[in-house]
Amino acid sequence: MDLNTTLTNHDSMQMAQHTITQAAQLTWDLNDPDQLAGVQDLVAAAMENLGYLPREQYAVQMGLQESVFNAFEHGNSMNPMKKVSVAATVCEDKVWVRVEDEGEGFNVEKVPDPTLPENLMRIDGRGIYMMRAFLDSVDYEPPGNVVTFTKKRNVEN
Repeated sequence: MDLNTTLTNHDSMQMAQHTITQAAQLTWDLNDPDQLAGVQDLVAAAMENLGYLPREQYAVQMGLQESVFNAFEHGNSMNPMKKVSVAATVCEDKVWVRVEDEGEGFNVEKVPDPTLPENLMRIDGRGIYMMRAFLDSVDYEPPGNVVTFTKKRNVEN
């Protein structure tokens, strides 16, 4: 199934039940963080059907969780009138995801390193740290309201 569409949360969950056996290009415009579960389900289903390992699926689901919730909370200030756009391309060898919010952006270099002793008790920066640890690439586009990330498929699958 080749997909090139905008889906609601309900549509996404129904689509996840179908078999995706080839590359899929998916897009969503979300206005509620609760819609993320359907996005994660569909992306995970596409990855599973293309032979990605569970740990690779988890990495992408975690990246979606962190980037989309940060977009809603920090980018859009939980304003239900603003949307978060998500685009995902799932191919046989790599997953590419782009998340964009309607906020002003931020400077990722100013986010404190959560592994430094003085930041161990702070909660900010942990999501970005986890994304960089689990994913193959994580890039923020100026002015900081767009993040793209990739995960390569283990070639030994």
